[in-house]
Amino acid sequence: MSEFSFRVDRMRLRETSFDLGFADTVKAPLKAGEAMLRVDAFALTANNITYGVAGDQIGYWQFFPQTLPWGQIPVWGFGTVIASDVEGVDVGQRFYGYFPMASHVLVEPGKVSAHGFFCQASHRRDLPQAYNQYSLATAELGFPPEEDRMRMLLNPLFTTAFLLAAQLKDAHYFSAESILLTSASSKTAMSLAYLLNRYHDINVIGLTSEANVDFVQSLGIYQCVLAYDALDQIVVGPAALIDIAGNADVRARLHDRFAEQLYHSSLVGITHYEADPGGRAPLPGARPTPFFAPSQAEKMIKNGGQDRFRAELAAQWSDFIGRAKDWFELQVVNDPVGLESVYQQVAGNPPPKNGYLFERHSG
Repeated sequence: MSEFSFRVDRMRLRETSFDLGFADTVKAPLKAGEAMLRVDAFALTANNITYGVAGDQIGYWQFFPQTLPWGQIPVWGFGTVIASDVEGVDVGQRFYGYFPMASHVLVEPGKVSAHGFFCQASHRRDLPQAYNQYSLATAELGFPPEEDRMRMLLNPLFTTAFLLAAQLKDAHYFSAESILLTSASSKTAMSLAYLLNRYHDINVIGLTSEANVDFVQSLGIYQCVLAYDALDQIVVGPAALIDIAGNADVRARLHDRFAEQLYHSSLVGITHYEADPGGRAPLPGARPTPFFAPSQAEKMIKNGGQDRFRAELAAQWSDFIGRAKDWFELQVVNDPVGLESVYQQVAGNPPPKNGYLFERHSG
């Protein structure tokens, strides 16, 4: 299957299909202002499943629209231009950005520059610009090929962590003495814990399931690691909660344990659209506040400029990748059948050390 488009049922994310008519879309002549990219590779993480869970609330289904009940979950990866009707977007150029789980994607490039372009298709114009940007992927612009796999797997989640760390620093850590991270085995939490250890002077407590405690401790980036069943062992003091797990029960237990000593509560995970977990309101301590990474990025770019933002992110990413590349065992698939299998694994509960990638066969 040289052309494929992988879809999921928007209400039942484990139900999947392939769009059998997609080959006609790929072969159709380009219209003015369009470009066709071949999707070369992308990563699949739990974050992509979050895109599906939050597809309606945030608008993730709008990036690559499908006929109901189907939807296409976005992924981060690389693609190569195979046809273009846009000046400055040339056949053979390679870009990093937001792609569908498909063999090809049709885009409408605008704001073309030496760094890349933004997709300005009508159905994407009102969506966050961070997801519409396609970066020209050359070594000179900070995309060395040897980092490709780790970039797809970690960079989007690292970027979220970078933005979270910046928010915490700007707020003087909300006067907290400790940062509590749920889902400590997740790639976002690992990234944030690393950044807080490397660039900040604050205690980081990692909270995870019992099965993942040993793995999380082995990373060496948390001052303390506890299973969710052991929350009563945490020494109470001024703290800020970064909830990446999105587990309403765990969140409520932490609010109860810390009460007024919980100075900040940030909702980053799957259920971060719920104002009050389990219908219980209000929780003691700080009111849970949703964190939306693109909004923080826009704030930083407005305050310091795009070039400064890029430079700071690139410098901290380069530092991080040297350490993190040894944390994962990569599992790579090359065809649609393998993709469907990997998707089902990621939608389940895979070991945190596994990293899942799709890379098309060469040729």
